[in-house]
Formats: sequence, structure tokens, C-alpha cells
Amino acid sequence: MTDPTQPLSKLKVLNVEHYRNIYFCGDIHGRFDLLEQALHARQFSADSDLLVLVGDLIDRGAYCPQVVDFVLEGLSKGYVAMVTGNHDHYPIGDYGYWMQNDGDWFDRLKAFNRDEANSLLAKLHRLATEPLALELITSGARIGVVHGDVPDNCWQRLRDLANDTELSDQTEKNAAGEPRWHRCLLSGRGILKAKQLNDLAGLRVSNIDYVVSGHVVVRTPEFISNRAYIDTGAYYTHRLTVISLPELLAGFNAATANIS
Repeated sequence: MTDPTQPLSKLKVLNVEHYRNIYFCGDIHGRFDLLEQALHARQFSADSDLLVLVGDLIDRGAYCPQVVDFVLEGLSKGYVAMVTGNHDHYPIGDYGYWMQNDGDWFDRLKAFNRDEANSLLAKLHRLATEPLALELITSGARIGVVHGDVPDNCWQRLRDLANDTELSDQTEKNAAGEPRWHRCLLSGRGILKAKQLNDLAGLRVSNIDYVVSGHVVVRTPEFISNRAYIDTGAYYTHRLTVISLPELLAGFNAATANIS
């Protein structure tokens, strides 16, 4: 359920050619300690680099407020870009549902310091207005970023739905009144179905060069066709993936070579 007072950004297109380095980060889930370590190891510079987040910033980990503050500052200063994940939307939906899905850390904070919790909730509402999808224009490729799946595995379909309000509203809705394509972006797990059906080629997304996603936990970053899955379960594996653009492209090239 989305707060009707907050505009929902669906797709943002960014030209990122001017950044010195571009890094893609898997689901953080409150593990600010791991994020700090990874950025330090990469010698990340807020002055010249960009960190692209695939969503699910909060819940589960012990440092959710620190993650929120870091990301908001990065968004305002231009060294962070992000898509929202399902957990990033829970704070603007049903409170009880959020508490049942790893939001109990916020309940404890509210009991301890209500004013701090109210301030943080306003920040969480702000984060939830960030895009559902990014299209990054680099010097050599267009890279799509979503937390879950791409509707119909077609980036043009995503563009159409994002840019045409009437078309978006006409799509089938779930019990909460949300368009199913919206839930696809936030919670889709097409990789699991593809593996079950032994149809990994079906994960290829048309009308875009590459797509980077989180949401589905993988042991190491997994490259399938033109898709990369980079959520390595930081909240319990203690491994947060932060991968550079050259490393990402090398992974895609290796995956293509293996198919050949």
C-alpha cells in the first residue's frame, strides 16, 4: 500500500558517464558496518564516484538508522542512486505487516525514543519515493536496475508502464490495489521459477543491455544471460557485495563465453 500523499517515482534515467567509478551494492538490510568496510576497501570517493543501490536498505540488520542517514545524504549530494525494494516500502504501508516482516527494530526504537522514531519514519517515507527502476547510461552500455523483476522481461514494457499513467492504472491489481507490475519490480523472483523450469535463457531482458537486481539471495554474484543478481544475504552471511562497473561487465562477458 502506498501513501497517496507521496509521489511514486517509477523509472529514472541517469547519465552516469562523468563518474570516475561506479559501484553496484546488494541488499544492505541495515548492515551499515559492512557497507562502511566495503566502501573503505574500495577507496570510495563521494566527490567522484557513484554508489548504486538495488533496494532493501532496512530491516533485519542492527544499523538501519545509519544506513538511512548515509543514503539520504548521498542522494542529496549525488554520490548515491537507488531503487526501492519491498522492505523500503513497508514503512508506508500497513504497520502490522511491517512488524511481522522484520520491522520489529523500529518498534523497539519507538518504545525507547518516540521522537527519534518519528523523525526516522519521516526519512523512511522520503526514501520510499525513490524510483522503482533506474536506467543508467554509461559510456558503453545501458544498464537497468530493479530490486526484483522486469515486467514481461521487456525493458520497453517497463518504460511504457512507467511513463503512461493510464496504461499503468489499467494493469491487473492485487488485493492491496497495487498494479501487479509494481509488485513484480519490488518482489519478483523470476530466477527461482526459471531454475525450477530449467529455462535460464528466459531471464534475458529485451530492449536493454544489462539488468542488475537484488532480492534473491545468491552465494556469490550470479550472472545469467544479461542479468546479474548481487544480493549475497549480508544480514546473515556477513557478505555485502559491492561490485564495480568493470567487474560487472566482466561477469557478463564470462557468462556469455560460457554459453558459447
